[in-house]
Amino acid sequence: MTNHDLDASIIKKYDQLKKRVHEIEQDNSDIHSKLVRAQRHVKRLRMERLILLEQLDQYYSSHKDHMETSDSDDSDEGTSLGSLLSDARSKHAHKRKRVRHGDKSGNTKNASGKSQETPTMPRKKKDPNAPKGPGNVFFLYCRMERGNFKDELPTENLGEVTRLLGQKWKAMTDDEKKVKS
Repeated sequence: MTNHDLDASIIKKYDQLKKRVHEIEQDNSDIHSKLVRAQRHVKRLRMERLILLEQLDQYYSSHKDHMETSDSDDSDEGTSLGSLLSDARSKHAHKRKRVRHGDKSGNTKNASGKSQETPTMPRKKKDPNAPKGPGNVFFLYCRMERGNFKDELPTENLGEVTRLLGQKWKAMTDDEKKVKS
């Protein structure tokens, strides 16, 4: 084999490896975008689950008397819809508390580093007829400015416009934010 043949084979091998690296990078990019979409989907499904649990709880509380009489007649295991709802809600609250405040066992650590049990507080039921509180300042800002952005960028979707508004909001000083709101 001559020196020229050896150089050509090395260049060919280099080009093949470079092409393979590019393919792998493209595959990684595709997988990453699929993962991000899946994470968004899971987050949305969790929110929908919470909303459905709340709606089911409201329905149950409004029809409680009728359901309790029918549950006691039809129930062979002694479980009612209310007990199933409260079990599901407490499991979800326990998971949230564990993720926010502690380790996998549901314990938190005090100042001395010793682990202590976290008490589970029952959630207060929200009155559906209660007036809504004041809106978040950022959301009020978005509501006022969204029309201006839509005029400037008619091809962008709502999510993109909101993302741009968020960037603009972060760049503002506290004084500018007070004037806008």
